[in-house]
Amino acid sequence: MQFFQIIFIPLVIFLFSLFIQNILSKENFFEFFKMFAFGIIAGLIINFVTSFFNPIFMFKANYFTIFIKSFLIDGLLFSLLFAVSFYFVLDIFCYIDTDFNFSITSILSFAYLCGIFIVLNIVSVFSKSYLENIFSYLPFLSVLIIVSLIVGFGYPNFINSKILLTKISWGIFTVGLSLLVFGIYWYLRFFNFIEYYIFIAIALTLIFVFEKFEFNNFRQKN
Repeated sequence: MQFFQIIFIPLVIFLFSLFIQNILSKENFFEFFKMFAFGIIAGLIINFVTSFFNPIFMFKANYFTIFIKSFLIDGLLFSLLFAVSFYFVLDIFCYIDTDFNFSITSILSFAYLCGIFIVLNIVSVFSKSYLENIFSYLPFLSVLIIVSLIVGFGYPNFINSKILLTKISWGIFTVGLSLLVFGIYWYLRFFNFIEYYIFIAIALTLIFVFEKFEFNNFRQKN
């Protein structure tokens, strides 16, 4: 499974790009891959930062320490680094020919997340921490989709908010939900609890809902 751990994200990006190439304009399609590339850079930085905390929990794997690591490091710290870097990359380097609506933001955040995790997945192979079967990658992919949809919903409201308190609230909403999703996932995954497959059902439900009310309209407009 080491090899599949390395090629999983590139394979997902390739298949997803085939799906969206006729939906996005050429400019936005290019921005999709640009965000993926910036995600790889962000992944290197995030891995460097989080690597300082991993030794603290080494050889201390119990329910409490893994809970702390899952929610504080892999959840809160990761979500903050992801959200802040995504905001600045999107604001400074991304040039799309449409407004930052839910659909386009979800797509770009998915590309950015995939870029981050292509680095983290490769690092996990060298540390001999990888999933044991192909089916285990479905909850992982589902988590990336869920967080991308959370960012797609929260980010446009964040940047369009004129009132500081409202802007802060949307920022807390986006980071808070992201850390909750990542924290629960990493905790369940570490102990190989079968409950982490629930993320597949959540992702499919969200895709169905947003397909009906958002993505379908986005495709028709483009």
